[in-house]
Amino acid sequence: MNPVPGLVADLEAETAALDALVADLGPDDWLTPTPAWQWDVRDSVAHLADTDEIAVDTCTGGPRSLAACVAAARSAEDVTFAGVRRGRRL
Repeated sequence: MNPVPGLVADLEAETAALDALVADLGPDDWLTPTPAWQWDVRDSVAHLADTDEIAVDTCTGGPRSLAACVAAARSAEDVTFAGVRRGRRL
């Protein structure tokens, strides 16, 4: 049994649900604080996107695989915050 089609369907559903939540956000809405310490909506969405990108690269041997990100960072927090910083620049 191949679990990949189910995983892809779950990811597509998750992405669609998130897209629906943020589709109508205005510029100031992206800066709304969240329960995550010192993170706003923009940071949370950037973190989710970065995690997905790392997962894809990990599965496909891409340049931002988890192993590569961890090797280049001083800590797990640095890996997480690097994705948040990328999102803040967008």
